[in-house]
Amino acid sequence: MQRGQWQTGIAGLLLAAMIFVRAQADNFSDGATAFSLQDYKTALRYFEAASHETPGNADVYYYLGVSYAKTNQPEQARSALMQALSLAPPGSAMAAQAKEALARVNHGARSAQGPWTNQANQISQTGQTSSAETTPANQAADAPDKADTRNYAKEVSSEGLPAYWEAPSMPLKVYIETQPLDPALRPLAIHALDEWCGASGGKVSYQLADREADAGITLHWVSHLDAGEQLSGSSAQHKGGITYPQCVPQKNFCKFIKADIQMPLRNTFNQSMFSDGELHGFVLHELGHALFSWGHSSDPRDIMFFEGNRSGQLSQADKNTIRTIYNGGN
Repeated sequence: MQRGQWQTGIAGLLLAAMIFVRAQADNFSDGATAFSLQDYKTALRYFEAASHETPGNADVYYYLGVSYAKTNQPEQARSALMQALSLAPPGSAMAAQAKEALARVNHGARSAQGPWTNQANQISQTGQTSSAETTPANQAADAPDKADTRNYAKEVSSEGLPAYWEAPSMPLKVYIETQPLDPALRPLAIHALDEWCGASGGKVSYQLADREADAGITLHWVSHLDAGEQLSGSSAQHKGGITYPQCVPQKNFCKFIKADIQMPLRNTFNQSMFSDGELHGFVLHELGHALFSWGHSSDPRDIMFFEGNRSGQLSQADKNTIRTIYNGGN
């Protein structure tokens, strides 16, 4: 083969590969868009296609199972969710999601206000509006533990004023960077954002922004943070990330107008890679700063404790606090 022919052949193969990858991404994205519009039959068709194209993708099988559940096909839903659970890394956020959804299918919980409505909305890259009242990642927020009434709203205020995004800002425009070396990080961050949305009782919702310039909240993945950044006291931070919030004092509250999150993939001090579980907890913590927490909780059980908590999950006090702040202190 002559050089020109060889180059043309390679270019053709690359173009075909790009078209194939694009088609795979489109099926998943189109399914999420249809799901966000509550067109579950159409979503199911796209997710089924995506499952054939990427049979090792736990996220695809999770959304496929949820779509089956929403179209009253519990056996197929159960099968898809079990597949998602088998593919998800043990202890990961996706494994927890699949377990929870599977439990609800097994118990016949398939109402229009089920635990999974919001998550596929957030995965969509088309900017569809989310409905935060039905967050899949943390449905427990919709049924608070009445025995635990802890609330640290005063501890995380800005000079005595609660800090939050105004209702007209909803849905928040959120830009989450895709990490080229690990595309699974973006869904991990989206899951964490879903948890806070659910915990807010429907007060917080968002759209994914395609461009950073359009977003009020941005999240970037970085190799590591400088030690000086981690040790400085000028911004909300802990060992797993740093958030630069911008807030404008009003009469009775402090209005968020911008929040930039830097999320490291490595520990600054020993250069070890963070696990998915650690990153999930760190992202939850930094998103808390971006949504409502100007400071830190004093209780180590809370994700908003200055260095997070051991579980890497929202505590009841975390859920109580964001609801209290977004409900005007009530």
